[in-house]
Amino acid sequence: MRSRGQLPQERQLYKELLVQVERGRPIARATLVQAWGSTPREVGAKMLVYPDGSIRGTVGGGCGEAEVWQAAMESLAQGLPQRVEVDLTEDQSSDNGKVCGGRFEVFIDLWDAPQVGLKTLDQEGVLVTYLGPEPLRGWRKKLAAAAAPVPWRVGQTFWVGQPEERFWAAAFGDGRPKVMLWEGNEFFLDPLTQGLELVIAGAGHIARPLCAMASLCGYSVVVVDDRPEYAQAESFPDGKVVCTAFEEYFANYAVHRGSHIVLVTRGHKYDELCVRHLLGKRPAYLGMIGSQRRTRAVFDDLAREGVDRAWLSTIYAPIGLDIGAQTPEEIAISILSEMILFRRGGGGGSLRGRREGGHPEDSCP
Repeated sequence: MRSRGQLPQERQLYKELLVQVERGRPIARATLVQAWGSTPREVGAKMLVYPDGSIRGTVGGGCGEAEVWQAAMESLAQGLPQRVEVDLTEDQSSDNGKVCGGRFEVFIDLWDAPQVGLKTLDQEGVLVTYLGPEPLRGWRKKLAAAAAPVPWRVGQTFWVGQPEERFWAAAFGDGRPKVMLWEGNEFFLDPLTQGLELVIAGAGHIARPLCAMASLCGYSVVVVDDRPEYAQAESFPDGKVVCTAFEEYFANYAVHRGSHIVLVTRGHKYDELCVRHLLGKRPAYLGMIGSQRRTRAVFDDLAREGVDRAWLSTIYAPIGLDIGAQTPEEIAISILSEMILFRRGGGGGSLRGRREGGHPEDSCP
């Protein structure tokens, strides 16, 4: 179960674009559309650049981002979109800080008037931007195909909200931003969903640091507990607190693409209660605290009642990565790390081990 959610910061950037467009103020959107090898940010990362030179968001920082900023200022002055390819493969002895080992491409477009029905951004759909014909990249030793005529201008963005449409299918195949090549033309697909949400069942010691850290990582956090003395808003300033019975909350909870659920209640009977009200549903992540013995007891009880063991196997229990966590804060880090690992597709090992013998990310194709 891998998350396909959109970080709330992405929607905040788009809402900022809306505000500026409605006020008639030009603004440049710089989007990291492709990456090869090791890069500081992922495809889909964005930075807004204002005419006064101020920025919001980031495409990686350092010298590479400085190049993008300079290009964005030029685009604002000239009124034209452009591509910027940043090469991070320079020698480690270089003093410019560009030693990540990869390349990334940023597309800069201008927003000075309504381009799409952006009022629909609160719905699920895909923002599609036409990047132009596929360029020739000599370092890849690949010839670009002849581009077919299209009715869009370079930099034009439009909204797709129909699941049967080709751009929707390509975007939500894995839910990740990407470039789509169609008849020699490149389109950037930016799927927008409801955002990442974390529901924590149980307002105990683990919930507090988990709520704070998950919020920093872009999750909208809801903490649920049936005990008024624990379900205190001041204990969770970074999330929303709901004081209600667990079964009542999950009986009415609508699971969506960005749903992450962590069960850290005060006893396995409450964990089991939560699981019963989630049977058959497919959140991006469902984890349950407890030892092997405790979690096995819950699963055995449910299996004896006829619950599909294949579905039970999708629950991450015992929860978290094995980092030797002991304190509530460390356990929270372990849980959040596992959530990020499965959302981002990481391997979970030490990055130090990648140094010996090189790594596929160390070179570009």
